[in-house]
Amino acid sequence: MPGEQTIYCASSAEGAYGELLGALKVGGPYRAQEYLDDPGADDLYALIARDWNDLGVRPPGVVDIHWLYAHRLYTVALPASGWFVEIEHARTITYLASHIPLSLWERGIDEITVAQTRSGDRYLTTELAATLAAAPLAGGVQALGIHYYSKHGTHWSCWAVWLREGVAGALDAGPGQPVAPPADNAALAAVLDIYNLTAR
Repeated sequence: MPGEQTIYCASSAEGAYGELLGALKVGGPYRAQEYLDDPGADDLYALIARDWNDLGVRPPGVVDIHWLYAHRLYTVALPASGWFVEIEHARTITYLASHIPLSLWERGIDEITVAQTRSGDRYLTTELAATLAAAPLAGGVQALGIHYYSKHGTHWSCWAVWLREGVAGALDAGPGQPVAPPADNAALAAVLDIYNLTAR
């Protein structure tokens, strides 16, 4: 949001890896013959992987393990008091539907449902979050952030925490832990398996 810093948290290490690696999932299978002339019966991604491998480039679906090792996993202790807005609650959706920002109206968005709150359009979801950030809660307090379920799977519960005045100082994340290899990291191994990814 403009003028704000935000951190994103998940309820589990698996959820954190799920959010981190979600954009790297390989779709398909896609029949290559729908996109290329005379490719044979191969899958499109198999052909791409073969070409990239021949060029010495990491193919789709293979995560750079050293990129993962550059990350750290933090356990965040949230402030002892405060509220998070439940983004998919019917009251939240109703509020958003009656407070659609002008910027979204101008883009042709005249309805807000759960489909919009889970949209892949970052501009849309950020505008909705900004609307909720400005919304007064009971007693006139401001929300600490929003609670949502990952668009990669509703078993992963997530939070966007707005680092407003007083919030950043109330958070405690400690030094974090290095990312262990999949063989020693059940949460990472589970997400790689769910997404059909490998890491090397």
